Amino acid sequence: MDEKEARIWIKLEWKALKKAIVSDGEEQKLAIRDALIFRGSNRESFPKNTDMENRFETYEGLATFSYLLLVTKSPEEYKSRLFETLDRIYSFQSYSRSYGSIHGALYATLLYFKSFNFKTITSILLIWAKMSGSSIR
Repeated sequence: MDEKEARIWIKLEWKALKKAIVSDGEEQKLAIRDALIFRGSNRESFPKNTDMENRFETYEGLATFSYLLLVTKSPEEYKSRLFETLDRIYSFQSYSRSYGSIHGALYATLLYFKSFNFKTITSILLIWAKMSGSSIR
Protein backbone atom coordinates (compact mmCIF):
# COMPACT_ATOMS: atom_id res chain seq x y z
CA MET A 1 0.00 0.00 0.00
CA ASP A 2 2.99 2.28 0.27
CA GLU A 3 4.09 1.92 -3.36
CA LYS A 4 3.07 4.83 -5.56
CA GLU A 5 1.71 2.57 -8.30
CA ALA A 6 -0.43 0.64 -5.80
CA ARG A 7 -1.89 3.90 -4.46
CA ILE A 8 -2.72 5.05 -7.99
CA TRP A 9 -4.60 1.81 -8.74
CA ILE A 10 -6.44 2.05 -5.42
CA LYS A 11 -7.44 5.67 -6.04
CA LEU A 12 -8.78 4.75 -9.49
CA GLU A 13 -10.71 1.86 -7.98
CA TRP A 14 -12.16 4.12 -5.25
CA LYS A 15 -13.31 6.69 -7.82
CA ALA A 16 -15.01 3.95 -9.82
CA LEU A 17 -16.66 2.51 -6.68
CA LYS A 18 -17.92 5.93 -5.66
CA LYS A 19 -19.42 6.39 -9.11
CA ALA A 20 -21.04 2.94 -8.89
CA ILE A 21 -22.61 3.80 -5.53
CA VAL A 22 -24.19 7.04 -6.78
CA SER A 23 -25.34 5.74 -10.16
CA ASP A 24 -27.59 2.97 -11.44
CA GLY A 25 -28.29 0.95 -14.55
CA GLU A 26 -25.67 0.77 -17.27
CA GLU A 27 -23.58 3.56 -15.75
CA GLN A 28 -23.33 1.59 -12.50
CA LYS A 29 -22.37 -1.60 -14.34
CA LEU A 30 -19.60 0.22 -16.19
CA ALA A 31 -18.31 1.79 -12.96
CA ILE A 32 -18.25 -1.62 -11.25
CA ARG A 33 -16.46 -3.09 -14.26
CA ASP A 34 -13.88 -0.30 -14.11
CA ALA A 35 -13.36 -0.83 -10.36
CA LEU A 36 -12.76 -4.54 -10.92
CA ILE A 37 -10.32 -3.83 -13.76
CA PHE A 38 -8.35 -1.43 -11.53
CA ARG A 39 -8.46 -3.97 -8.70
CA GLY A 40 -7.19 -6.71 -11.01
CA SER A 41 -4.38 -4.51 -12.30
CA ASN A 42 -3.29 -3.71 -8.75
CA ARG A 43 -3.44 -7.37 -7.74
CA GLU A 44 -1.47 -8.36 -10.82
CA SER A 45 1.22 -5.77 -10.04
CA PHE A 46 1.41 -6.66 -6.32
CA PRO A 47 0.32 -10.31 -5.93
CA LYS A 48 2.11 -10.85 -2.61
CA ASN A 49 -0.32 -8.47 -0.88
CA THR A 50 -3.55 -10.17 -1.97
CA ASP A 51 -4.24 -12.37 1.06
CA MET A 52 -3.47 -9.62 3.56
CA GLU A 53 -5.56 -7.12 1.61
CA ASN A 54 -8.55 -9.47 1.47
CA ARG A 55 -8.48 -9.96 5.25
CA PHE A 56 -8.02 -6.25 5.93
CA GLU A 57 -10.86 -5.30 3.57
CA THR A 58 -13.18 -7.87 5.11
CA TYR A 59 -12.53 -7.23 8.79
CA GLU A 60 -11.98 -3.47 8.77
CA GLY A 61 -14.32 -2.77 5.86
CA LEU A 62 -17.29 -4.57 7.39
CA ALA A 63 -16.64 -2.81 10.69
CA THR A 64 -16.66 0.60 9.01
CA PHE A 65 -19.71 -0.29 6.94
CA SER A 66 -21.62 -1.50 10.02
CA TYR A 67 -20.66 1.52 12.09
CA LEU A 68 -21.78 3.98 9.41
CA LEU A 69 -25.00 2.08 8.83
CA LEU A 70 -25.84 2.13 12.54
CA VAL A 71 -25.13 5.83 13.14
CA THR A 72 -26.92 7.25 10.10
CA LYS A 73 -30.65 7.80 9.65
CA SER A 74 -31.03 7.64 5.88
CA PRO A 75 -29.29 6.26 2.78
CA GLU A 76 -28.33 9.82 1.83
CA GLU A 77 -26.72 10.50 5.22
CA TYR A 78 -24.98 7.11 5.04
CA LYS A 79 -23.48 7.90 1.62
CA SER A 80 -22.45 11.36 2.77
CA ARG A 81 -20.58 9.97 5.79
CA LEU A 82 -19.05 7.19 3.68
CA PHE A 83 -17.74 9.67 1.13
CA GLU A 84 -16.43 11.98 3.88
CA THR A 85 -14.45 9.02 5.21
CA LEU A 86 -13.23 8.22 1.70
CA ASP A 87 -12.12 11.82 1.12
CA ARG A 88 -10.24 11.89 4.42
CA ILE A 89 -8.39 8.63 3.70
CA TYR A 90 -7.81 9.57 0.05
CA SER A 91 -5.50 12.40 1.13
CA PHE A 92 -3.21 10.16 3.23
CA GLN A 93 0.38 9.62 2.08
CA SER A 94 0.20 5.91 2.90
CA TYR A 95 -2.73 3.51 2.91
CA SER A 96 -1.11 0.65 4.79
CA ARG A 97 -3.15 1.26 7.97
CA SER A 98 -6.33 2.79 6.55
CA TYR A 99 -6.98 1.25 3.17
CA GLY A 100 -9.06 -1.76 4.22
CA SER A 101 -11.56 0.16 6.30
CA ILE A 102 -12.82 2.26 3.40
CA HIS A 103 -12.16 -0.26 0.63
CA GLY A 104 -14.25 -2.98 2.21
CA ALA A 105 -16.95 -0.48 3.19
CA LEU A 106 -17.31 0.68 -0.43
CA TYR A 107 -17.82 -2.87 -1.68
CA ALA A 108 -20.14 -3.69 1.24
CA THR A 109 -22.20 -0.60 0.37
CA LEU A 110 -22.72 -1.81 -3.17
CA LEU A 111 -23.79 -5.21 -1.89
CA TYR A 112 -26.09 -3.71 0.72
CA PHE A 113 -27.91 -1.47 -1.75
CA LYS A 114 -28.36 -4.54 -3.98
CA SER A 115 -30.05 -6.35 -1.03
CA PHE A 116 -27.21 -8.74 -0.22
CA ASN A 117 -28.00 -10.70 2.94
CA PHE A 118 -24.97 -10.17 5.19
CA LYS A 119 -26.28 -12.81 7.58
CA THR A 120 -25.10 -15.44 5.09
CA ILE A 121 -21.44 -14.56 5.65
CA THR A 122 -19.64 -17.31 7.51
CA SER A 123 -16.58 -16.42 9.52
CA ILE A 124 -13.33 -17.83 8.18
CA LEU A 125 -12.67 -19.10 11.71
CA LEU A 126 -15.87 -21.13 11.66
CA ILE A 127 -15.01 -22.55 8.25
CA TRP A 128 -11.56 -23.49 9.50
CA ALA A 129 -13.01 -25.05 12.63
CA LYS A 130 -15.43 -27.18 10.61
CA MET A 131 -12.69 -28.30 8.22
CA SER A 132 -10.25 -29.13 10.98
CA GLY A 133 -12.79 -30.67 13.36
CA SER A 134 -11.95 -28.09 16.04
CA SER A 135 -14.36 -26.05 18.09
CA ILE A 136 -14.15 -22.32 18.75
CA ARG A 137 -15.19 -20.94 22.08
